Amino acid sequence: MAGVPVAYFQFDRRMIFGPGHTFDEGWFDYVQHGFGPVFEQSAHLSRWFRVQARNQWRLDEKYADRLKRILPFLDGKASERVFREIVRLDSPLFDFEVGNPTFKSK
Repeated sequence: MAGVPVAYFQFDRRMIFGPGHTFDEGWFDYVQHGFGPVFEQSAHLSRWFRVQARNQWRLDEKYADRLKRILPFLDGKASERVFREIVRLDSPLFDFEVGNPTFKSK
């Protein structure tokens, strides 16, 4: 999802999201909130793949904007941020001086 086109193939969408199924659709609607188009027919999905290949797999602005709003740190530095936070776990939360414990702000 880091800036590449995504498509959802929901061939059973009406059955899964329809009445009588044990699944309840939550707040996330793939059509309104997803990061790519939703297809229910394989022919439409195949056509989308061909168009994407001709367009050099460029991400549609509509979906790029959604990604930026939901995942603002798509900068290729996620591993670095995770590593820094793991290292911080090893540092003490408090500085203890006899008679004067102070909270360490990180």
